[in-house]
Amino acid sequence: MAAICKQYFEKFKARVSGLYANSLLNLVLGLIEMKTGVESPIIAMGLFGVLATYLMFGWCNYAVCNFITLIYPLCTSVMAIMSADMSDHKHLLTYWIIHSSLGYIEYILHVVCDFLRVYWLEPTIPEPTIPEPTIPRKKATASNFKRTQVNLPLRSAELSRDVKWAPNGVVVAGGHGNGGDLNQLYAPRGVFVDEDQNVYVADLCNYRIVAWASGATEGREVVGGIYQKTMIESFSGPADLLIDKNSDSFIISDDTSKRVVRCRRQGDTECEIIISGVEAKGLAIDENGSIYIVDGENNEVIRYNIGDSEATIVAGGNGAGDALNQLNCPHSVFVDQDYSVYVSDEDNHRVMKWADGATEGVIVAGGQGKGDSLSQFSSPRGIVVDPSGTVYVTDLSNARVMRWFKDAKQGEVIAGGNGEGEEPNQLTSPSSLAFDKHGNLYVSNLGSARVVKFEIA
Repeated sequence: MAAICKQYFEKFKARVSGLYANSLLNLVLGLIEMKTGVESPIIAMGLFGVLATYLMFGWCNYAVCNFITLIYPLCTSVMAIMSADMSDHKHLLTYWIIHSSLGYIEYILHVVCDFLRVYWLEPTIPEPTIPEPTIPRKKATASNFKRTQVNLPLRSAELSRDVKWAPNGVVVAGGHGNGGDLNQLYAPRGVFVDEDQNVYVADLCNYRIVAWASGATEGREVVGGIYQKTMIESFSGPADLLIDKNSDSFIISDDTSKRVVRCRRQGDTECEIIISGVEAKGLAIDENGSIYIVDGENNEVIRYNIGDSEATIVAGGNGAGDALNQLNCPHSVFVDQDYSVYVSDEDNHRVMKWADGATEGVIVAGGQGKGDSLSQFSSPRGIVVDPSGTVYVTDLSNARVMRWFKDAKQGEVIAGGNGEGEEPNQLTSPSSLAFDKHGNLYVSNLGSARVVKFEIA
């Protein structure tokens, strides 16, 4: 028996050799035979076998299965129709049930065979998992020096309790629907207004920071953008920004990439990562250059000095919850002249104040559950606090901006509050707010892709 098998195998080898005898493949296989000592017909059979296996488990899977699921039901159906018993439709029903079943079998075979093809013939080396860098944290203690908020407006004077804003706003950025053109925004988040009333917007879904000069009809990309590259990888979710006057640079929270980035305002807009491993939602900075970062993932606010080896937890840090030492999905932060930290505690529908070195905060606005009354919020986001302790808050789901005087039990609506929409007196998912040096109010609308300015009366 062994001799017979060997005889047939030798004949098969001869036939295989004849397939490539006068081709370039013969020369290639001859060189491989010289190097390895393996006969060229054996090498050819191995190569043909691999190719056949690949085709059978890959491309031919479609052809074979489709041929079966088409030809068999078609032929049997034609035979049933041409038969004498044309009234018997059970045959047709049976054949097409078989056709449908074979269709499912084809799908399963395709998935299985495609997996085997990739597993056997296209092995890949998985990318190494790089642990996400995190910075050590420590608890806050009372500072022995005073810090002053410089990143958000109302820096030099407080507004009168009697001040009012025009009920109708004007669009100062975006307002042409979601898009990536220079006259458009796409899900704008943070907003910052400088001394010259230039409006800077964290344009989340366009991965850029856009500057709109006063009265401009379109903006100018200053950092990032879909096609613009910087010294770091492209932004994936710029959520908030501020301007550090000391270094003449932008500080940007790149939420999705879990990092905070500093980019020079002049020259080639070179950027550097100053802290990573933090789901940075909101930012603040003081006159000493310390940066305050809302870490949404860890439900805390940290203070970080560039170059330090660790950060300081100044609010939260005790897990998600509604206790006075906890936060639940914090969003924005503001630091006043006494180094107290104000945090919009979004899922607790309140604004908290944490004094310098405190281990727990106090509720300064909201805290009465989710709702639309004057004592409630529904997802508070952007916050600004003036020197008298008056808190200004964007109330996202209620489409309004509210003002809460110090120690007040309820707030008052100063913009919006007329339902969601794009009318001059309406807001749509207001996310952030800012004031210019004259006290005019600017509100970024996450849902209507625009920034609206309400002038002071």
